[in-house]
Parts: sequence; structure tokens; C-alpha cells
Amino acid sequence: MAEEMITLGAALAELENAPPPAPVQPDTERALLGGLLLDGWRARDVLDEVGLRAEDFAIRAHGVTFAAITKLADAGRPVDPVTVTDELARAGTLEVAGGRTAVAKLQTLVPGSAHVAFYARQVRELAARRRIMEALQAALVQAAAYAPIEELRTAVTACFDAAVDDHAQGPRHISEIVPEALDKLERKPEGLIPTGLADLDYQLDGGFEGSRLYFFAGRPGAGKTGVAHRITIAGARAGGAALFSLEMSGAQNVARVLVSEARVNRRVLREGKAQSQQAWNKVSDVIGDVGELPIYIDDRGAASLAQVRHESRKLVRRHGVRLIVVDYLQLMEAEARRGYNKNDEVGALSKGLKALARELDVPVVCLSQLNRKCEERATKRPQVSDLRDSGSIEQDADVIVLLWRPQMYGSDIKVPFDAEGKVELHVAKWRDGETGSVWCRWDGKATRIDNLPQEEWPRRGGGA
Repeated sequence: MAEEMITLGAALAELENAPPPAPVQPDTERALLGGLLLDGWRARDVLDEVGLRAEDFAIRAHGVTFAAITKLADAGRPVDPVTVTDELARAGTLEVAGGRTAVAKLQTLVPGSAHVAFYARQVRELAARRRIMEALQAALVQAAAYAPIEELRTAVTACFDAAVDDHAQGPRHISEIVPEALDKLERKPEGLIPTGLADLDYQLDGGFEGSRLYFFAGRPGAGKTGVAHRITIAGARAGGAALFSLEMSGAQNVARVLVSEARVNRRVLREGKAQSQQAWNKVSDVIGDVGELPIYIDDRGAASLAQVRHESRKLVRRHGVRLIVVDYLQLMEAEARRGYNKNDEVGALSKGLKALARELDVPVVCLSQLNRKCEERATKRPQVSDLRDSGSIEQDADVIVLLWRPQMYGSDIKVPFDAEGKVELHVAKWRDGETGSVWCRWDGKATRIDNLPQEEWPRRGGGA
């Protein structure tokens, strides 16, 4: 027995003095950094999706370089060898990183940035393995020193859990969650953002809620952009709103907002008659109010999810924006991935927007097109299944609102009510509440959606 104990002690001493080599892949770390230098927009994605940190790099030169890249990305500044080198110099770590030549060489080691996320996951996994090895080696020494078993078991388990995932909370027993659930049931959500339409606010129990993804969908001409402008104005009055317009320029958006708020016919403004001067007077009356609202418009066409995410973070952090509106989903530029079709791309975008809403704890409102299938029905009234290009939208959305404006189809459809100037906002999906419809007034000349007295709503069952 004594001989066995001596042998065990010797083995433990050998392990302590000469542990097995830690898993390190310098080429993978360099490939990751090179890809990020080629596509700086991906830097923030790597942090969010993989949870990578500078200390996860085995080679210190790579860790300080990654820290410089992420600092630039967080600040919304360009990421390239020049800016990264300057940031390293400011931080006093340029020499640690290997100097300017070493940084510039990184982006020549990879053909592109397509595999950045894969490299990031590998670096993260290797870091976890190294931490596990360190914890186990320390546990072996503690075991040889006759540490209490329970203390040893707790220490090893805690180290292992932290090494596998430093950030995830992990599963919780239901008893820990019950108080949160009761609080959610008892209290009305705080900080709701009004939609700008009183009856829609009522239907949604007060308005838009943070961390939620809302889709407003309709056929071309149904009034989606008019709804987006009304929602944006309401969000601005509640603290600040961002509008990502992928279809119209900033000037076009503001012109339509001014006409809508002034409640004038845009065509009249250009006629040069007495009515035109009256209309211009109304526009002048609202310019001051609209111009002072905290609305931020990004009108870059075909903006990518990474760009929307990056700009949204800045606007929330710097200007306290409380609502994000995207017009519209199908015009967003999806990340090119091998084997992806249009449905997959749109699905990835909707999942990304959902993640953005949860990360920033603000409501994200996204417009979406509907396919032509709804026009094959006698009433042309849309259904959730008509959402264009992806079934993932239905899964990812917390709320889906479908727009139906019967008047736009003229004599092609017959409905048993007066459809002139009316648009239905059908809450077809709501994760936490009841579905239902509200009717609003539509002024096509001013592209304005407004409240409609309920006595003017079509009767229930009357074709709506």
C-alpha cells in the first residue's frame, strides 16, 4: 500500500513538473485576425455570436491585436491594418503585436473573411480546453494534498463549467424562474413605445415592447411605408427612433413625413396655385416640430445585417434610441453562404434582427413584402403564409401585422362594406396575446395612416 502511495505521489509530481502541452493553433488565430482585417464589420459579430475575448488567444501578440480590432469596431471606426496599427500604438502594445509589418501581414494569410466565425469558434474551443487542463492539473495537486473531497469536487466542477462557457447562465431550476414569471404576469411592461395608432396600441396591450421583433407586411401599395413613418414619429416622441430605409433616400422619407404630418396633397404643392400656397403654409407649420424630433435615418441601399446591427448599437448607446424600424426585410443584403437560397438568406436576416432586439432591449419593427398568393383569393386579404421568401419570419417574429387595403384593388374585389379610405391592420400572430384586427383611416394623397372611429369600422363578419 505504501509503495502504491509513493508511486501515485511520484506520478502527480511528474504531472505538476511536466504537464502535457496545451492545445494551441497559431495558424487558426492568425487566420481569424486576417479575416477580420479584411472585413471589419464581422468583428462585432464574432463577439456576439461566439463570445470571443482577447484572453482566449494563446499567443499574446494575437490577443492584443484582437483587442484593438474589437475596440475599433465598438467605436464604429474602420477596421484595417492602418487603423489597427494606430490603435495598438495608442495602447502601447504595438511592439507586443509584432510591429506594423506583422499586423499588415495578417490579412495576406487568408483569401477572404468567409470562415471568420469558424476560426473564432475554434479559438474559443481551444481556450476552453486549455482552461480545463489547468483546472484538472490543479485538482490533481490538490488531491495529492488530501484536500476535502467535497471541496475538491466543487472546485473542479466550477472550473470546468467556467472553462466550457464563461458567459452562459446555464439551466435554472423552475423554482428560480417562478418569481420572474409572476412579476411579468402582475405588472404591465414598462417603457412601452406607442405605435402612433390608439387602437393598435390597445390591441397590443399598450404598444411596442423592448426585446421584441414586429413585422408589418403587405403587398406593394398597401401602405407599409406610411405605417413605418407613423411608427417612427411615435417612437421619436417617446425618446428616439432609427429608420433604416433601403428603398428610399433620406430626402424622400423626410418629404413624405412632412406631407403626412401636414396632412396635405403632395401633388398640390407643385401646382403653384392658391391651394398650393395654403399647403406650403401647413408644411411650414410642421417643419419645426419634425426637424427637432430625435429621428436618425440611414438610407444606404442594400444595407447588410452587420451594418444595421453596428449602427443600431451606436444609436442606442450614443443617442438613447428606443425604437428601430427597417424598411424593408427583403432589400437587406444577406451574407453570402454556400448552399443558401433566398429563403435561407431571409431566415438568417429575421433571426439576426430578433437577436438585435434582444441584445439592445428595444423593439425592432421590420416591414416585409407578401407574395402574390393573397391576390388569388376573392377578397385579396393576406394570411401569414403569404410572407415572402421565408417561413422563418413566422417563427422569429413576436408579432406579425398584415395590412389589407381593399380599395387598392378597385372593382377586382367586392366587399360588403364601404372600403374607401380604410386599411385593416390584422394582428395575425402575437406570441403573448390575442390576435385580432383594427381598422384605420388611409389618406393616399398624404400617404398617411390615422385613427378611425370604431363606429366606422366594418361590422364583424362583414367580409373582414
